[in-house]
Amino acid sequence: MKNCVTILIVIFNIILLVACNITDVPEVTSSAIEKPIPTVQESSIIEPQYYDDNIVAVVNGKQIFRTDYLLEKERHEEALSNLELGNFKTDNSSIDVLDKLIIIELVCQEAEDKGIIVTEEEIVVLSADIVGSLEDQTLFTEWLQKNKYTQLEFDQYLQKQLLIRKMYQLILSDIELDIEQVNARHILVESRSQAENLLDQINAGADFATLALKYSLDRSTALNGGDLGWFPRGVLTLSFLEEIAFGLEPGESSDVVESEFGFHIIQTVDRDLTRKMSHNVKILLYKRTIDKWIKNLQSQADIKKFID
Repeated sequence: MKNCVTILIVIFNIILLVACNITDVPEVTSSAIEKPIPTVQESSIIEPQYYDDNIVAVVNGKQIFRTDYLLEKERHEEALSNLELGNFKTDNSSIDVLDKLIIIELVCQEAEDKGIIVTEEEIVVLSADIVGSLEDQTLFTEWLQKNKYTQLEFDQYLQKQLLIRKMYQLILSDIELDIEQVNARHILVESRSQAENLLDQINAGADFATLALKYSLDRSTALNGGDLGWFPRGVLTLSFLEEIAFGLEPGESSDVVESEFGFHIIQTVDRDLTRKMSHNVKILLYKRTIDKWIKNLQSQADIKKFID
């Protein structure tokens, strides 16, 4: 068990750096691949009216095969089991794995349409990094066998991860890191009358942070005087709070605003037109950007599933 967990963690961390290393976004350019990596069971175009039991989904005309899906499902369950996450089998586990495969196919298709490719040398280097990170390199061979990978199949997996990384880098390359941000805070209460009473006190000179600590229902921010921190546009879960905060001048408080959570008072504390994003905010903005891009990709794709 310990050896399985070790190799899982090593491979997961390296792949995570490949697929989600979005702190550095180098320029992505197209280049020729001298020796294309062969595919094991390559997706193919099928006739619109013809499907069989060997196909679990079709993504823009390309098939996802049942054998690939079942192998990925086994690996998913094995990984959760080895990490001792308890009862990982849920009613939606099979659909989750299929959705993952569909997203991978969509992103890879888009990357290829953009002329992005992965060279054999890049795959060799990444594979060597994984093996070289292990004290006992026989662990890697054991892990491949346990997870039903041949070396060729694992290289194809790495190829897709590298392709996804390059696609993500291209999407994120236009994001400015030194941009306008505001520092804001808010108070959330249950009733409009209470919110209006607190706003009257604030306008009369009462300390916003003290009132937030005492009355705000948002306990995650109340302990810090309602502080939401510094943030750019596109980060807050409640987008209306963000819009209001950017519309206020430093020191200005909003009128009472109603949401599904209650009644808010927002105050902008400061504004910086070229503030460098913190690491956490940057990662959050990158994730939101990628999530939005994938949802847009899904909405435009022709996706058919054949699993009940």
